[in-house]
Amino acid sequence: QVLIGVLLIWEVPTACCVKSLRNPLMFVHHIGLSFVAYASVRTCIFSHYGLFFGGVVEVSSVPLAITNLFHPDHKAWAALEAASPLAQRVNLFARVTFALAFVVVRCVLFPYVLFFQAL
Repeated sequence: QVLIGVLLIWEVPTACCVKSLRNPLMFVHHIGLSFVAYASVRTCIFSHYGLFFGGVVEVSSVPLAITNLFHPDHKAWAALEAASPLAQRVNLFARVTFALAFVVVRCVLFPYVLFFQAL
């Protein structure tokens, strides 16, 4: 239910309203994930593995969102990062955190749960 709320209240409207986030592939991804989340709540189709595959695997998305702020497409944030040592440190920390979280969660835990726990 939380995932449905996040997707429908934040992710999809933000993707519609913010020009730099209007990526058709990500929009379809968010809409599809909304339907999957709804199906899991409505029918309990994914049981407790839904928490892992719909939530835990997205941990790396938080620092990725921070690094995306400083992307050159976001001119004001990129200028802030270029001018501020603190913003540069925040961006570097977010990049390192994203890389570590991605490797641990998506490259190690995801296959482990998929092949040794869920099947």
